[in-house]
Parts: sequence; structure tokens; C-alpha cells
Amino acid sequence: MPTWEERLQRIHPEDRGKFQANIARAITEKSDYVEFRIVPPHTPIRFIHSVGQPVMSPSGDLLQFVGVAMDVTLSKQPEEERERLGQQLAHLAHLNRVSTIGELTASLAHEIKQPIGAAVANAEACLRFLDRDRPDVPEAHEAALEMVRDSRRAADIIDRVRSLYRKGSSRLQIVDVNEVVLEMIDMLRDEANRHTVTMHTDLTEELPKVMANRVQLQQALMNLMLNGIEAMQDTGGELRIKSQSATAARD
Repeated sequence: MPTWEERLQRIHPEDRGKFQANIARAITEKSDYVEFRIVPPHTPIRFIHSVGQPVMSPSGDLLQFVGVAMDVTLSKQPEEERERLGQQLAHLAHLNRVSTIGELTASLAHEIKQPIGAAVANAEACLRFLDRDRPDVPEAHEAALEMVRDSRRAADIIDRVRSLYRKGSSRLQIVDVNEVVLEMIDMLRDEANRHTVTMHTDLTEELPKVMANRVQLQQALMNLMLNGIEAMQDTGGELRIKSQSATAARD
């Protein structure tokens, strides 16, 4: 039988700490073991599922665990393959987003420049109101508020672009579909204007929020809108985006 240290050396380095913590918990709580990986000599990594039952002394002390260790590698391989394919698909989706955003660089630069330019103009107006012999505080206050709004709008645009660039965005969350539509309209407005395409919305009020991947939803909507804009780029036209609940669509 291998010694305890020899057993630990056979356990995958990434699982070793978890294995020792589970052993300590099992001794304390008198519970079962868990799953871990081992690295046998001259063979690939194996997945082991260990289940044990505590053997107690008459006084209630833990004497030993009696159980079985099962090799579950074959059942784990399809799971690992699905995970690998999922990572590849996420990587391709990220490259697609980066490519699309790259094509919109000029439009996005113009979209960001507008609120920044407005903020600068409002800052200069605020200084003029304050530099008067009798400072016009209410007007300066209003100009400062406009400057704050313009700055926040520029920051919002940058945040939306960053969310599309971000890698590994597979988390599901509660999403307001109408909000995503309006975000994409803001992002693509200059691109549409460049091709003489007007954008209109028909959004159902109080639309129920949905559980979705926000970035993937943004990407899908952006692709559809860009396809519509490009289809009308030579003649101009109108791009209409409509939202409604599935129940209303069936009715």
C-alpha cells in the first residue's frame, strides 16, 4: 500500500489542496469523500470519484473510512470535450465582436467625440458665466449640469464598446431587451446616417425582462442592424426595430 505522502503525490497538483481540505472536512463532519484527478506514472490523467462511510468507535470517535474509489474518466471525457468546444465558440464569438467593432471605429469615434465636444463647450460657457463682473450662477450651474450629462453619455458609449470587447462573457443575467435595443441604436446611429438610413423603434412598454447573455444579445442585434443598414447603403431607407413579448407575437 502506498504511504499517505505517495498518495498525495499521485493527485493532480491543482486538486491536491482541495483533496486535503475534503479529507479534513470528512474527518470533522464524518462525511463522504469527493471527486479529484490523479496523475499515474506513464499514463494520462484519470478522474477518480471516491465515496466512503465513517467507522466509529463505541465512544463516537472516527476510526477509519471504508469505501470505494471509482475511475470515472470515460464519463468525464465528453464533459471535457463540451467544455473545450464551448471555449472555442466563445473565442470565435469574441473575435467576431472585435472584428465588427473594428469596422465601426470611425463611426464610434464620431459618436464618442460628440458628447465630449459638447462637454467642452459647456465647460467654456460655464467659465464665461462665472467670469462676468456679476457672475451668472444659475446659467453656470445649468452649463455644469449639461457638462455632467455629456460626460456620462460619452462614458456610457465607451462602457458599451468595452462590454463587446470583453472576453469570456458567458454569464446569464436579467436583461432589459428594450434597453439593449436603445444601446445599439446609439452605437450605430452614425453608421446609419453615413448610409442615409433612418432608424425608428416600436418598443413595447413594460416588456418583461429576460434571462440572457447580454453581450451575445448585443452582438446578435448589432449584426442584424448592420445587415439592414448595409442592404440599404446605396439607396437609403428606414430601419425599424420592434420589440414585443412572445405572448403578443402569438396573438
